[in-house]
Amino acid sequence: MTFNLEKFLPYRLRILYDTITHSFSPIYIKQYKLSPSEWRVLASIAGSGSVTAKQLGKHSRMHKTKVSRAVFELSKRNLIVKVPNKNDLRETFLEVSELGGEMYRKLSIRAIEFDNKMLSCLTQNEQLALDEIIEKLQKHAETNFYSHD
Repeated sequence: MTFNLEKFLPYRLRILYDTITHSFSPIYIKQYKLSPSEWRVLASIAGSGSVTAKQLGKHSRMHKTKVSRAVFELSKRNLIVKVPNKNDLRETFLEVSELGGEMYRKLSIRAIEFDNKMLSCLTQNEQLALDEIIEKLQKHAETNFYSHD
């Protein structure tokens, strides 16, 4: 058996990820002046309602440095707010500001449209199968290969 990089699952998924991301990124980069990390952080916070930076990093699998930089920039632009944890003053919760919420709503509409266009090449059954396959691979990788440290 010979190794073929083009058939190696991580490589194929990375190429697909890069291609899809490159197709969507002009929307949040050019129109909203957000970096990829800032977009992910804004979307994650908006989806969670209130989250700590540590929880955000764990959920998004982003390195804490990238999360920290994104949080700093989003906060500087008043797109998110930091709310002190009354039970532990060393910790702050991140929440989307009114301005950030408005930006997120506009961007999420574009993201849904993009997602629908991207998936339009698949039948409804293929879309359901893809979702199941992704979930199955994710669970398998987390259970058997991924170190949560």
